[in-house]
Amino acid sequence: MAITSLDPVPESEAVWTRWSYISLWLSITIQPSGFILGASLLGMGLSWSEVFVAVLVGNAMVLGPLLLNAMPGVEYRISFPVLCRASFGIRGAQFAALSRGLVAIGWLSFNLWLGAKALYNAGVAVEPRLANSHQLATDLNAAELGAFVRR
Repeated sequence: MAITSLDPVPESEAVWTRWSYISLWLSITIQPSGFILGASLLGMGLSWSEVFVAVLVGNAMVLGPLLLNAMPGVEYRISFPVLCRASFGIRGAQFAALSRGLVAIGWLSFNLWLGAKALYNAGVAVEPRLANSHQLATDLNAAELGAFVRR
């Protein structure tokens, strides 16, 4: 049954466990931007073991706030808007929701850009003439725009 209100989730439907947190953290960690970070650190002269430790420490630092944000909602089975309203009031909850949404939009845009760039680079590897397509702006040609729109 889908929950469509802000009511607490019934205990019978609360399914998050410790492994749910671990899988969420891994899905946040293993993504193109993490690979790009690792590759750029390798390019700066770090060894693979130093890169591994740096990425692990950075992701562990992100894990702390993630858990602090998620655990009360999971423990009491309440949604983020209700948790914010209880903590910050109506106006504070609106600010928290909007700032969370803006961060999500920025992160989605960044990942869309990476995906479009990867599609464009793959297209240029298959058909090198795509690199010389019509220039639309200083750093944008028609093939790059096409890869972004198709993404």
